[in-house]
Parts: sequence; C-alpha cells; structure tokens
Amino acid sequence: MVVKTGFAYAAAFAASVALFSLGGASPASAQAHAHAEGRSEAPQEGARKLRNGFWIGFGFGGGLSSQGSVLSDGQRGGAAYFRLGGTVNQHVLFGGEAQVWWRETSPGSDLERVNVTATALVYPSVTRGLFFKGGFGVGSVEQLPGASSTGVGTTLGIGYDFRLGNNFYITPNLDFLVQFLENSTPSSLLFTLGATWH
Repeated sequence: MVVKTGFAYAAAFAASVALFSLGGASPASAQAHAHAEGRSEAPQEGARKLRNGFWIGFGFGGGLSSQGSVLSDGQRGGAAYFRLGGTVNQHVLFGGEAQVWWRETSPGSDLERVNVTATALVYPSVTRGLFFKGGFGVGSVEQLPGASSTGVGTTLGIGYDFRLGNNFYITPNLDFLVQFLENSTPSSLLFTLGATWH
C-alpha cells in the first residue's frame, strides 16, 4: 500500500536527518565552552529553549483534493501526516514528512494522493509556536485497486504548536499540496490536528 511505503520512506529519511542534527553541540558542551572562556551561562526565562534535539509528530483530519482547482471542484476526503527530524536551531527544524489524502470513490475502490518530502519548518519567533513549512520530494496518486502514477510532490503549510507539557504540543495544520505528474497536476488542501514532541 502506497501510504505505508510513503510513511516508511519518510521515517527512514527523517531519522538520518535527526541523527545529523543531534550531532551538533549539546547544551552541556556549550556550557563547558562558556566556562572555559570565563563566561557565565545563567539561564534566562525569556531565552528558554522550546525546540531542541529530536522531534516527531503525527495527526489526522480532512481535506479537499482535485485534478484542477481544489477550491472550485475539490472532493472531500480524509487526511493524515507523519513527520520527524532534528532541530537545526530555535528557528528551524528539518526532517521528513509523509502526507496522505484519501477518498472512497466506489465500494471497494479508493483514491489516494501521497506526498513524501524533505521538509523545513521555520519559526519566526523563539517563544511562540507559529511556523511556516515547505517541502519537496515525491508525489504519487493511486487508484486502489488499479493504476498509479508518481512524480514530484511539493508542500506549503502553516501551523501552530500549542504547548501542553514540557515537551508536548497540540498542533493544528493547514497544508497545500501540489503533485506534478506526467499527465496531470492534482492539488490538495489539508486540515489536520496533530500531536508533536520536541
């Protein structure tokens, strides 16, 4: 099933990105460096890190998808995502993401549109949860059971991390997906609510 394959590829790719990101300087090494230079590293509440190290998130919702204009003739369907990766700094997260829209077109037949992308999340503010997202990778459409088509997949999105615990967030997302296939350019508008751990 293309959804399971897409999620597996995204997880494998993003795990390698997370390991690379985590290979940078840790807070402990930064404090040791500051101590060697004779500087104090007194914690400041306003500068408290909200995003650090490995992160992972998933969510479900719904959306519209169409072969043409998603707003004028979009079909309703379910939506889901799974993403994970590493923290570049307090403003940028980088990783991999799998997103899917699906709809039952007839009894025993499903239409699925999947994007598996390398994804960057940009947070303009260190202390707020608003982020903008962009992704580029592989897009596929499959009519189950039956034909499938694969091409380039792109994602643009916006979301907000509402903090509920030390490292736990509830994250509403709005994403616009475009897939550049051989004979068509379908697009999808997805609304999802997810959970994120930083």
